[in-house]
Amino acid sequence: MSYVVALDDIFSVKADAAVLGVEDRMSVSEGEVFEKLAAAGGERLACRLKEQRLLPVGKAIETDPCGLPFKHVILAC
Repeated sequence: MSYVVALDDIFSVKADAAVLGVEDRMSVSEGEVFEKLAAAGGERLACRLKEQRLLPVGKAIETDPCGLPFKHVILAC
């Protein structure tokens, strides 16, 4: 297995998964992470994230990347 570390716009990097942290006990559809992810993934991804509601601390969810260059988008709190 190999890893690559790059300094780039995360939403433009082709990868198996993007794992993003959500602010402590915040809704998946609020905050800076949501805003940047929704801007990059468009309205379809924003709608999917809004359906998720609150993400408890210590949990993670996976959603369709909706056209972003990832196979998976994982949000963790």
